[in-house]
Amino acid sequence: MLPVPAHEVPKAQIYVIEVHNHINDALGIDEHIPPQRVVEIMDRTNVKIVVILTGMWGNKLQHVIGEMVKPYPGRFMVLLSWTTVRSTIRISARRWCGWWTILSPGAPAGLNF
Repeated sequence: MLPVPAHEVPKAQIYVIEVHNHINDALGIDEHIPPQRVVEIMDRTNVKIVVILTGMWGNKLQHVIGEMVKPYPGRFMVLLSWTTVRSTIRISARRWCGWWTILSPGAPAGLNF
């Protein structure tokens, strides 16, 4: 391995949008961290938005939205598969784009934000 000097970067110079994360997701992939602690870390490191990839559907999705999205507007989004939810949630297809959709406040009716 090539030895090179390390340069710690404690805070991003411009804000970051974290597009691949499983923090407090519906599957419990990573260890649960209190949401307030997550936001504190985000603020300290200049992370503006985190996209939670495994939102699932139904009660699991509602739990993630209730714990992470609702209390911290504009800080978290939840990603889910359109094919997973299209038969369980009545929505307008015009509001969905592509295979994956990010849910945030203002998403289609039928989800309890």
